[in-house]
Amino acid sequence: MIYRTRSYEAGLDGARHLTSLTEDLRAELGRHYVRRRIRLGLLTLTCLDRLDRLAEYLDEWDRLRQLDLGIRFKKRPRVGGFILNDDPLTVHFLYLQRHRKNVIEKKIARWVMTGRISAKHASRDELGHEELERRCREVVG
Repeated sequence: MIYRTRSYEAGLDGARHLTSLTEDLRAELGRHYVRRRIRLGLLTLTCLDRLDRLAEYLDEWDRLRQLDLGIRFKKRPRVGGFILNDDPLTVHFLYLQRHRKNVIEKKIARWVMTGRISAKHASRDELGHEELERRCREVVG
């Protein structure tokens, strides 16, 4: 629903609220904590990206990078500094998002040099009322 309706601001608010709840319930979540925290981290990054809040994206990336949120690999990929543990091989989940971070860093560098961002994401405001309703009906069923 967030993606189809471009409700990234609401998605970001929800992700932040759920992240806070997840942290509060960390002990109760046990082994499910890492999986949920990774999903919420990805949602947060995606919403910030789609909202073109690039500096906030990089700040959030840095916050997430400090956390021990890993995924297991059977074979050793070329991951550089993303390895959290060797046995079992656990790699920080942001390894899978490094390309997007590089794109955002280039956008910021271009903005600093030119004063504008070349390609912005489409906003929810660009959807007409009828199109927004159609997309909501499409998602709901």
